[in-house]
Amino acid sequence: MRFLAGLIVGMMVLATFAGTVSAAEEEDTCAVLFDFGNGRVMWADVPVTEDMNAFNVTAEAADMLDIDLQYSESTFGVMVGPIEGMDYNPATGQFWGFIIWNSTTARWESSMSGADAVPADDLEALAWKYDAWGGPMPLATPEHRYPWASFRYDAMNAGSQEFGNIDHPALNWSKDLGNGAISSSVIGANGLLYVITGGLLNEDWSFASNSSLFCLDTTGKIVWNKDVGTGFQVATPLLYGEMVIAPSADGKLYAFDAADGEEVWTFDTGSASTFGITSSPVAYVNSIIVAAGNGKMFSINAADGAENWNVTVSQTIYSSSPAIHEGVIFIGDDSGNVSAYADDGSYLWSTTVGGKVRASPLVDADNDRVIVTSSGANGNMTALNFTTGAIDWQTHIGGTSASAALSSVGYVAATATDIIMMDLDGDKLWNYSLGETFGGGAPTVVGDTIFAVTNEESSRLVAVDLTGKMVKEVVLEPANYAMCAPTFIDGFLFVTSNNGYVYALSTGSEEIITPGPEDAPEEFPWLLLGGIAAVIFIVAVGLMYWRKKA
Repeated sequence: MRFLAGLIVGMMVLATFAGTVSAAEEEDTCAVLFDFGNGRVMWADVPVTEDMNAFNVTAEAADMLDIDLQYSESTFGVMVGPIEGMDYNPATGQFWGFIIWNSTTARWESSMSGADAVPADDLEALAWKYDAWGGPMPLATPEHRYPWASFRYDAMNAGSQEFGNIDHPALNWSKDLGNGAISSSVIGANGLLYVITGGLLNEDWSFASNSSLFCLDTTGKIVWNKDVGTGFQVATPLLYGEMVIAPSADGKLYAFDAADGEEVWTFDTGSASTFGITSSPVAYVNSIIVAAGNGKMFSINAADGAENWNVTVSQTIYSSSPAIHEGVIFIGDDSGNVSAYADDGSYLWSTTVGGKVRASPLVDADNDRVIVTSSGANGNMTALNFTTGAIDWQTHIGGTSASAALSSVGYVAATATDIIMMDLDGDKLWNYSLGETFGGGAPTVVGDTIFAVTNEESSRLVAVDLTGKMVKEVVLEPANYAMCAPTFIDGFLFVTSNNGYVYALSTGSEEIITPGPEDAPEEFPWLLLGGIAAVIFIVAVGLMYWRKKA
């Protein structure tokens, strides 16, 4: 009996030690989101201690992310802003709204109290979003933190997501949508993905079926799909609040409810006879900006699809998607120009860069410039002054219709033969040979890795690091041509092909490694081991005592 009692005591000691370890590992945190209103988001998980309020948590998150956060104190409480130099804009009505995550409904809600009046104890997440009054709630959520809402990730067409990583990409799943070629990119948020298919073709190249906008979940299961007209579809849809907006080669924009596919509105640009819409739309202050094949650029009210204004940019706009920053809209055209317009549609400047501009302008806000690539034998990468349109520098890279991407090292371009890294002064740092292809889609930067899809009979996803060293190549099967730009959503890299497939790739491994003793976690539970040792010791003593009595 005494031995049994000793064993029970030992188990109680072990449970006590284990409880101590578990309690020490638990820590209350609050997730903080900074949503800059242009597609760019940043997150921080802040430890919450007693008596902290939402403002304390916000200030700590800004410090963790190295965000410049200013605030002022008054009799009404703490007023937050500017953040990263962005303050209340009286012209557009943009301001930093304080939003709280409702864990019960799993939705964002505007706070009726100031941040310094909201205790942080029970907050799972809070957000600050820069937008006009009545703007949509953030697409990013605590569970799905990094959406990819537009063709080039954000309204500045950066083509890069710094808060992500995917090592040695390996196929996780693929899905044949069964409705013709897919030349556009995948976008997604909150566990749902969206992509446009081109429709099936007859032997005479006429269309046997209409194009469709497909909604998938992150396992590849089809949630819904809707008809979006006919034509060769190359433009990527846009997520705006609770809507997904699909551009079509029939010249129309189709707005659907993102959750169930119910049609919200349709807008006709009148460009069906001139390529339709091959330019991907972007969002700006409750408006949708899109360029059409007839050379016009439109601003459309996001709520009801009514036209705000339109301007004639050129005779033809093909594939170049608008970029927007600080109330200025940039667009390229087939006449070889990059033009700038104010957010009311008024003309600012236009610069000829040579060759057709079928790539989307990239805004490098930190260096006050716009980067664009051009097609043709004399294709260049050109840097333009943001304010005046003057050419800062121009470097020959060979013709390309693929948009550039922004990296921590410089600007990334993809031609028919190479991936090229250019530094901020326009000097070529390196090039990675792709072989002879027909020119694929725009490159995408995720963390420290560049991804690009080749356009050839058997297309490949190519991954290289920021020094130009090859990381991995993945052949897209079944073999076909491909023109998409890769996108990164919820930890997966998504690409498409003219074979009609969507591919989801996740981090893979070059080899399977069996963990050894040296691979033990840094915070190994030594207290738990101590508890086990204590039990062994008590059992041993009890056994000796029992034998002695016997």
